[in-house]
Amino acid sequence: MVQHQLRGSIKIIDDCSFKVSDFDMLPGSDVQWWGAAAPDFTNLSAGFVVSDQKLNETYKSASFTVRLRDNVTWDRIQVLAVWDRPTASDFGHVILGDFRSGSSDPAPSPSPSSATGSGNGTGRVHTEPTMLENCKVLSKNYRVRWTLNSDENIIDIGLEPPPGL
Repeated sequence: MVQHQLRGSIKIIDDCSFKVSDFDMLPGSDVQWWGAAAPDFTNLSAGFVVSDQKLNETYKSASFTVRLRDNVTWDRIQVLAVWDRPTASDFGHVILGDFRSGSSDPAPSPSPSSATGSGNGTGRVHTEPTMLENCKVLSKNYRVRWTLNSDENIIDIGLEPPPGL
């Protein structure tokens, strides 16, 4: 199993674009921004391309703006994913909350207590052990990542190579 170590934040800018910040990802063969009705495999595999931007390279703390295709609107996208078409692989996804209503409730998440949001169209969801908030480089070949969850008295720790190694 190849892990693409996807992480980053998105902020919906307007009806046709979103901003990606602090984006890390290892490359795939035909990776695209993808929309779906729900986060399960059946809905994701029946999803659709939401942007013409390809994501077939290594990203390291990248920030950029993504424009939706002309025929795509936010009301069609319940789940925004990074999807590899040839392998039908979900590199990672975020479930979009109701940012239009100004609700401060976070979007639903595949794992408990893993979503944060402020109702302003910004989302960060950590659903995999490799999605950890803090990072310390140990050497040119390794870094340690960790997330402290003080509410549950848990520290998640992971050791990984840097992107592109």
